[in-house]
Amino acid sequence: MNPRNLLIDGIGNIYLIDFSEMKDEEKGTRFLDMVRLEAETKFKLAVLDSQSLDAFIAMEQLLIEARTLEDINRIRSLPLEAEARKMIAAVCALRQVARQISTEPADDPALDYEYKLGLLAQTLRISLFGNYLTEVEQEYAVVSSALLTDWLIQHG
Repeated sequence: MNPRNLLIDGIGNIYLIDFSEMKDEEKGTRFLDMVRLEAETKFKLAVLDSQSLDAFIAMEQLLIEARTLEDINRIRSLPLEAEARKMIAAVCALRQVARQISTEPADDPALDYEYKLGLLAQTLRISLFGNYLTEVEQEYAVVSSALLTDWLIQHG
């Protein structure tokens, strides 16, 4: 065990990871771990109030529409406020890791769909049971779920 095996989110939650010892059958599980980490990280790092909600919803739409690693990197390069930049950097990094550990090609549309389906499940769980969310963060989670649902219907 070494420090490279620890991920710490914005509120101090620690996640233990170890990609180097992963077996092929565990890659699906690790892929879903990245989905769960993205959902948790996104809602814990997003510093929201009623005035910033629209901007975060616009960023959420961009994240949902991102289909390739190139799209993800474009979002990462946008001029953003410090809090939004941290959240976007974490989300983009997790998506890149998820694509790298998958057995499918990184820009496979089926992989993107599977990722977003998992993200919807996690986002719904957070919106329903995330008792740590403020009212505005809860609204963000519900809108995010609706946007993901709409995207999945259009691309399913």
